[in-house]
Amino acid sequence: MLKARFRKTLGGFTLDAELNLEQGINVLRGESGAGKTTVANLLSGAMKPDDGEIELEGLTVYSRERRISLPPQSRGIGFVFQSHRLFPHLTVRENILFPSLFGGRKSAVDFDETIDILGLEPLLERLPSGLSGGEAQRVALGRALMGAERLLILDEPLSSLDPRRRHVLMDFIDGAAQRMNVPFIYITHSEEEMRRLADRAFLVEDGTIAEIPRSAFLEEPPS
Repeated sequence: MLKARFRKTLGGFTLDAELNLEQGINVLRGESGAGKTTVANLLSGAMKPDDGEIELEGLTVYSRERRISLPPQSRGIGFVFQSHRLFPHLTVRENILFPSLFGGRKSAVDFDETIDILGLEPLLERLPSGLSGGEAQRVALGRALMGAERLLILDEPLSSLDPRRRHVLMDFIDGAAQRMNVPFIYITHSEEEMRRLADRAFLVEDGTIAEIPRSAFLEEPPS
């Protein structure tokens, strides 16, 4: 479970919110600039809050009052960034296995199954410089899944994929969320992805986070 309250001011924008998440897929939606990626960066440790406290599976990873601020690599979070951020000197295989080989993390998903469903077998010995945008996104997703001990954050993970691959990966993400005993945060602009994947959904707007009633996102869209 994730329990967080945080405040962060960036220029003229202030994010001041609370977020309590359980196992399953928790979708964050909102307009561009609403603060969705800022939320992800604060939770992961890529950005430090001005105030607040963040607890993951009973571990306090940030507390201004208690002067705790664990680095990203110590938080047990898998993160799929919009910009992929693969290690350029490592092969696809090494990138995906990095959390377990070099970070000592224990994955809840099987490496071979992940490779098969993501269609990465032919790419395992390539370097990131030889990958297309869609291929790099799949590698980033595989690495995040292998490194998610306490939380998995997916920031627009399917944005560079073709429709067929997107539907396959939505099924895979849904299945992974059911097997893994950690919350998923899924950031998307897509109403289709929210309706297909969300166990809970939240609207990020004007620096706040509010839960969207389940009936609202389970309704069929108007024809």
